[in-house]
Amino acid sequence: MFTKENIGDLCWLCIPSEKRDYPIFITGIEEKRKWATKVLQVWSTFAKLAYRESIAVGLIQYKPVPPERIVYIYCIYVPENDQWQKGLATQLLSSLIADVKKSVF
Repeated sequence: MFTKENIGDLCWLCIPSEKRDYPIFITGIEEKRKWATKVLQVWSTFAKLAYRESIAVGLIQYKPVPPERIVYIYCIYVPENDQWQKGLATQLLSSLIADVKKSVF
């Protein structure tokens, strides 16, 4: 489950490693961290991360709407091509579906 402890992983996952020192990306990460903290407080959950050896390698980002019993999926992302075709996106989606079926939201 995504928590405020791994907001940094969520924020940095979308930034290519060769651009992580660029000031514009650092500013963007700070803004995304603020946004993610607020959204986490409002929705209590909005993302899941996939890890390989404690490194975030994929994410699914969504908006739960419990009164309507729906979840909007905004993004499923696995940035590194060496992680493609390994079922990460499928696992993230399956995990979200399982949570929805258990009425976690």
